Amino acid sequence: MTLRRRHGQTNILLFLTVLPITPLVDVSLVLVVFLIACVDGGKEPAHALPVALPKAGTAAPAATEALAVYIDRGGAVRVGGREVSPADLAIAAKGARLATIHADAKVAHGIVVGVVDTLRKAGVATIAYATAPGVVEW
Repeated sequence: MTLRRRHGQTNILLFLTVLPITPLVDVSLVLVVFLIACVDGGKEPAHALPVALPKAGTAAPAATEALAVYIDRGGAVRVGGREVSPADLAIAAKGARLATIHADAKVAHGIVVGVVDTLRKAGVATIAYATAPGVVEW
């Protein structure tokens, strides 16, 4: 009895053992670039609003885990890039122990006091005021 070798099976096995990896590498690199470009690390942008901070000679960097509250020159209060009402601010501040207020230097004092009062009622223990380094002569 003579055994003959089948040529069809050899070609299929050869194709299965040698996979074309170039398309796999291309797709993987595109996914990596896309993820790097889209991921912001979960942090809020450092300058979410164009706010002119007041200057202070004793300015120190703010803590990174603080709830950032922005108040623009017109008095609009923003958290996380969106405008909030006092009730929404209280909800956003629940559970936060530290809040940083980034208020424009020209904003009315009463608005800042109202924001501080809302944060205190929400249970925020420490409130910091963001300032720019420098000395102001008044």
